[in-house]
Amino acid sequence: MSRDKVNFEYCDEMVSNFEQVVDSPRSYKGELYTGVDLGTACVVLSVLDSNMDPVAGAYKYADVVRDGMVTDYIGAVDIVKSMKADIEDRLECELLYGAAAIPPGTERPQARTPRRGLCSRTCRRSRSAS
Repeated sequence: MSRDKVNFEYCDEMVSNFEQVVDSPRSYKGELYTGVDLGTACVVLSVLDSNMDPVAGAYKYADVVRDGMVTDYIGAVDIVKSMKADIEDRLECELLYGAAAIPPGTERPQARTPRRGLCSRTCRRSRSAS
């Protein structure tokens, strides 16, 4: 993504598009990119297509992270598993890999938590999808 494309209007549009696919995932072709955000207020799972446009998403208010550190690992895993299963059902594909960001200033041992199981991109279709 070029710097020219990143601006507040683009960000507002991306958020608006994400809000729409939370309720109604859209059809897609090609590879999907999955991202997980273990935030202080919410856990978010987003799925983008190869054009980096939102395809599906989910979020849940949760108290599993404080000051950038996971404080309830099992709770976070359960939430992500539940959202992932729901999105997989709606997209009719299996999300195999994902990506997560490490907050700035996070020490190395604590930064390993999001990496467990989150590393790359792809989707394997288990049933036909548009």
